[in-house]
Order: sequence, then structure tokens, then C-alpha cells
Amino acid sequence: MKIAVRHSLIVVAILGVVTSCVSLYVLTRLIATTSAQRSERVRDLVTQQLEFQRKAPAGAQPVDAPVALPPPKLGMRAGYLPKGVSVDAIRPELDPSARDLLARSVQVALSSADRSPVVQIAQDGDSGVVAGAALTPAGDLAWTAYPWNPPPWLRMFRALIVTLGLAGLALVVASVHIAVSMDRGATLLKQSLRTLGRNLDAPVPRPQVRELSEVGDGIAGLAAELRHAQQEQARLSRELADRERFASLGRVAAGVAHEVRNPLAAIKLRVDLLRMDPGVPSAVGAELGGVSEEIARLDRLVSDLLVITGRRTGPRTQTDLRKLADQRATTLEPWARDRGVSISIRGQAAACVDAEAIVRVIDNLVRNGVEASAQGGTVEVQVEPEGDGARLVVTDRGPGVDASRVDELFEPFFTTKPEGMGLGLALSKAIATAHGGKLTYRRQADMTLFELAIPGGEAAAP
Repeated sequence: MKIAVRHSLIVVAILGVVTSCVSLYVLTRLIATTSAQRSERVRDLVTQQLEFQRKAPAGAQPVDAPVALPPPKLGMRAGYLPKGVSVDAIRPELDPSARDLLARSVQVALSSADRSPVVQIAQDGDSGVVAGAALTPAGDLAWTAYPWNPPPWLRMFRALIVTLGLAGLALVVASVHIAVSMDRGATLLKQSLRTLGRNLDAPVPRPQVRELSEVGDGIAGLAAELRHAQQEQARLSRELADRERFASLGRVAAGVAHEVRNPLAAIKLRVDLLRMDPGVPSAVGAELGGVSEEIARLDRLVSDLLVITGRRTGPRTQTDLRKLADQRATTLEPWARDRGVSISIRGQAAACVDAEAIVRVIDNLVRNGVEASAQGGTVEVQVEPEGDGARLVVTDRGPGVDASRVDELFEPFFTTKPEGMGLGLALSKAIATAHGGKLTYRRQADMTLFELAIPGGEAAAP
């Protein structure tokens, strides 16, 4: 059977209350009993003293003056009163309470027929006085007064009772507070777990109880790890889907290459031979040149598809990337100037790459940047070393890609241009992957950045 912590705390609080109440009752009864016993003891002492004085020999009774005898016991006063002498004549004087009580006792003793001692008690809280009087055989009055004060330990006992009561109250308050805090914190964590079951980005509350707060930290950490795992799973799923699509495209491309490239090569050969025939008119030769160029373009398209589908790039050598970027900028500068856009190259870095393939990546990225820029804009190419490899960043201030379509950006045949084929970025990413690197896209403020990262060392070797 599972027991809730709050139930245990409630039981502790009840036991604490019961223990405190029983202890308070026992101590209170102990004080009351002790006070009663003390008053009875004082009463017995006064009675014994009166009997002693009443039975004393006649010569030992100084009845000629109402002067108190030397105290027979610490705090007690005793003596004799001659006939007709008032209690007020006793010297030294008694305290008012003792004097009044003794006067009443004298009145009762004078009217008593059996001459037995008359003892009376007057108690005020923890202190009091006992006074008594008795007729002697000679007809005089023997008197005794004994005031008493509370014992020194009584105050300590009362302080202990108060402390015990406050401790019991504090125990109850603390137990209730902890029980309520535990219950509230546990409820918050249970609600948070239900919410995290639907949304791992939901915040996790931190209860006031430190242990529950640590549990909340653990839940938050677990949620973060699960969220990261979900994101990684989604990324791997996308990559797997991309690989499956590329694999399918590769099979199609291989078939296309087998069925198309050989006929294209044969057609191009016949066209080139026909162009070299001296008997062909110049107008027909020009047309045949155009046909040859279109055949070459189709052959490049097939080659691009093979690269996208995972075929290896050409041989790699240590290459100055700044030099490649400068070459493409020089080639594209007139075209970009017609569009009112300038190209800026900065930095220096080298990497082991297939120069012809990387040139195509740079060409695609710079062309996209120029086409996305407004008149007066600048496409910036930053080349810099990164570890043993290099990093090339192409930046423009165009509008970028719609956020809802970013995931499609590097897929084959995705394009936002009416005349585009959608193979430029897919080809560029395939080349980066073939080099063991990455091609990424991001928006930063009003800028669009394409970043090509190429690792160095053996990772970049063919």
C-alpha cells in the first residue's frame, strides 16, 4: 500500500499535538499537586508549632508582652498574646495578610470550647500564608504565622509548560505547512508532466519545497533531452527521406545516363562531323553549332544529376578558395553590373577540394545572391580558414526564402524562379556533402547567408 507524504505529516502533527497535550496536563497537575502538598505541609507545621506552644511549661510562656518568639523555622513567626491584647500589638509587626488572617484565627480560638488549635489558610496564586491560634491552660493565646512563597523551580516549570505548548503549536503549523506545500508542489509537477506529454516546450514549475524543486529540475532536464532527441529524430528522418529520394533519383539518373548519354554522344559526334564537312553551308553550320551546344547542355544536366545522387567528385588538390572566388566574380561582374549589383570578395583560405566542383558551388551561390539583391545592393563573399579546413560565406540583403519552405530549399527541382530548374542548390549541397562538408542557409537580421564549410586534412581527401 502506497502512503502519501502529506498523510504521514498529518499523522506526525496529530501525534505531536497528543504528546504536547499529555505533557502539558501532566506538568500542570504536577504543579497543582505540589502546591496543595506544600500548603498542607505548612498547615501541619503551624499546627505542630501551636501544640508545642500550648503545652509548653508555664515558666516557658512569656505572657507579659506580645513579642514574637525567635523563629522556630525559617519564615515562621510565633509567640503569645496576653489576655485582652490585640494582634496589632505584636512586634515586629506582621504583614497585613498574615495579621488579618491571625486576627480571624484568634477570634475563632477564643470562642472555641475545646481549646484545640485553630489554623486558617489564605492563598493568593502560588503564594499564601497560614495563621493559627490556640488557648493555653493559663488562658493566654499562643499564635503562629507562616507565609510561604512559590519555590524557585515553579517559574522554570511554567516556562517549560509555555515552551512545550509553543513547540507543539509550531510542530502542528510546520507539519501542516509542509503537507500543504508538498501536496501543492506534487500537484504542480503532475500537471506539468501531463502538459509535457503534449508539449515538451512547456515550462516546468519549481515548487517551494527544495526536494520537489530538484525533482522539477530533473523533469526539466529530461524534457530538454527528450526535446533534443525529438529534434534529432526529426532531422534524421528528414535526412533519411532525403537519402531515399536521392537513392530513387540516383536509380532514375543511372537509367537516364545509360539510355541517354550514349545516344547524345552519338548525336553530338555526327553533328560535329557534319559541321566539319566543307560542303555544308555556313548557315547550316551555325545551326549545327547551336544543336551541339544544346547537346552539351543536356550532357551537363545528366552529370549534375549524377553528382546530386551521390556520385563522387573529381580528383582533389590543395586549392586557393579566394582565387576561385575572384575568378567567378570577374566572370559574373558584367552580368551583375547590368542588374545594378556589385560583388565583394574578402578573406583568404585554402582547402583540399575538387576545384571544378567548388567553382560550380561558388557560381550558384553568387548568382542566387545577385538575383535576390535589389539595385544598388552588394553580394559579399567571405573566405576564411576554419580549423584545418575553410569556410566560405555568401551574403546578400534580399528577402530570402519563405520560412514555410526553408526545408525544401536544397531539394532537387525546388525553385522560386520562373525560368529555374531547381538543381543549383541541390547540386551545391551534394558537392559539399561529397567533400565531407556542409552547405547551410540562415537569415540574420535583413541578410541572407549561405555558408559552405569544408573540413581539412584526410577528411577532404578523395
